[in-house]
Amino acid sequence: MDPALPAWAHQWLEIAKILAVAGYFAGTIGAFLPERLEDRQRAAYVLAGPCFGLTWVLGFVLVWARQVSALSLWIVGAMALSIFSVNVVLFATAKDGRRSGTTAALAIVPLVVCVILMVLRP
Repeated sequence: MDPALPAWAHQWLEIAKILAVAGYFAGTIGAFLPERLEDRQRAAYVLAGPCFGLTWVLGFVLVWARQVSALSLWIVGAMALSIFSVNVVLFATAKDGRRSGTTAALAIVPLVVCVILMVLRP
C-alpha cells in the first residue's frame, strides 16, 4: 500500500501528537497539584480537555495516514484508557475534596499505559 501522506507530513503529525499528549499530561498533573480548586479546574478545562480532544483528532488522522485499522487492539485500548483518564480528571476537578493520591493515580497511570501502547503498538 502507498502511504496516504508523504513522510514529512507523518513526521509533523507525530510531533503534533506528541505535543498534544504532553499538554494532556501537563493538564492532568495540573488538575491535582495546585492547592486552589480554581487552578486545578483551569488546568483540567483549559489544558487537559482540549489537549485530550486534539490527541484524539491527531490520532485518527495518523490512523488514516498510516492506513491501519482503528480497531487494532492497541488503539482501542488507548482510546478506552484515555476516556477513563479524562473522566477521572473531570470528576476530580468538578468539586473540591475529590483530589487524592488514588484519584491522581487513576488519572495518570492510564495515560502512561496509553503512551506505552502508542509507542510499542503491540
